[in-house]
Amino acid sequence: MDAPFLAGIDLGTSSLKVVLLSAAGHVLSVATAEYAIRADAPGHAEQDPETWWQALRHALARALASCGGPTNTLAAISLSGQMHGIVALDRRGQPLRPAILWADQRGTAECRQIERLIDPATLLAHTGSRASVGFSAPKILWLRQHEPECFAACTNMLLPKDYLRLRLTGVLASEPTDASATLLFDLRCRDWSDMLLDRLDLARTLFAPVYPSLAQVGAISPAAAADLGIAAGIPVIAGAGDTAAQAIGYGVQTTGSALATISSGGQLFAPLNQPQTDPAGRIHTLCHVAPDRWYLLGAIQAAGLALRWFRDQFARDLADGYDALLQEAAAVPVGAGGLLFLPYLLGERTPHMNNNARAVFCGLTLRHDRAAATRAVLEGVAFAFRDALTVFRTLDLPLSELRLGGGGSRSPLWSSIFADVLGLPIALTDAQEGAALGAALLAGVGIGHFPDLAAATAATVRVTHIIAPQPEHTARYDELYAIYQGLYGSLREHFDALARFEG
Repeated sequence: MDAPFLAGIDLGTSSLKVVLLSAAGHVLSVATAEYAIRADAPGHAEQDPETWWQALRHALARALASCGGPTNTLAAISLSGQMHGIVALDRRGQPLRPAILWADQRGTAECRQIERLIDPATLLAHTGSRASVGFSAPKILWLRQHEPECFAACTNMLLPKDYLRLRLTGVLASEPTDASATLLFDLRCRDWSDMLLDRLDLARTLFAPVYPSLAQVGAISPAAAADLGIAAGIPVIAGAGDTAAQAIGYGVQTTGSALATISSGGQLFAPLNQPQTDPAGRIHTLCHVAPDRWYLLGAIQAAGLALRWFRDQFARDLADGYDALLQEAAAVPVGAGGLLFLPYLLGERTPHMNNNARAVFCGLTLRHDRAAATRAVLEGVAFAFRDALTVFRTLDLPLSELRLGGGGSRSPLWSSIFADVLGLPIALTDAQEGAALGAALLAGVGIGHFPDLAAATAATVRVTHIIAPQPEHTARYDELYAIYQGLYGSLREHFDALARFEG
């Protein structure tokens, strides 16, 4: 069957992607619609949810048109999306204000409030995470404190992809992978935590019922069908947050495997059979798609976003953008001539959990040029992933394979830097748009087209290339990483002091 069969929708930070799969699991088409992040004040990151809907209209239409498929051949739809954001809805289900995104830096004071009301060890045991400004709960408390009229009018707080599903089906719902990244969810019960909600004085009715990730949550409504130009009644499967969906899209489901993704942010992901937490709270433990699986997550705030920032600020003259930058950087030796970059443009989560951390170029001389600085950015992001991997290793996780995904994995240079910096073979797959592909596979399992997730990924995802680390490069990076690690400790007090001057 060549016509579209399964649709996966990924609501990303800067774009929405649609992947259409055939019945055999072959990617038929991929379409993307971009949008911007609103930053009306320092530290703010917001988007109008209507922008997401319009992006879905355009991307889905293009995906269907590019493979010539009639709209009535869609058998199921599922969703993935950016995590931690909040969409405040009124009693009619309409957004009261722009969505506050994961990258928003408001909520530092609210993190301290959470840890005054809930002992950090208790919070970590229940949620798998420490209080961090990127999570949903601090944003909700910020909204209550700073926009009380909006909060009073709010009847539901939805995560971004859950809002999109509401528009598709009319059903208020969430699922464990996304909900477990709010600081309001019990990892083991896989439901909202009454204890946490009570301590923070938040009504349970604010939060949508939780369905299993593979469960059907309604169907395409007549109104959505008319707006999107597809048939009404198509089953909609709950889906997953983008991190868990990416893991499915890249075939990472069982212990011993891990996934590093270079997207706007960066993620290091390892599946677990039982919840396991880092006592220091440097990484997160969250729910995976299957009901008997969890995962460890190391979160890097600015990965691909760091390269995008550098391109936008210092390479506007390059017609080919990223390709030209990467070509320049490829001619620079390992270590960028002694130039290091700390990629803390949005603060940092793993391992520092410090909203005040700031990006730094260290070691600049008159000899350094744009090419060296680009190479330093690529290496700095890889060092940030090594920080996360170092924490994973303290937990004695078995690690036999590391797959690399996300937009950054399409760069041979960046992929080889990752292999050398991490000192591990890197497996690349033929997966396109991992999170959207993962969502499409969830759609297939949800309606029973695939018997389980293992069969779905076996039919779809193949390893195409292994990049082995070069020992002489790894030895060089080991020396540089020791300096990289020391820089944060040397600068931490200065980061806190500088943060007072921002505004």
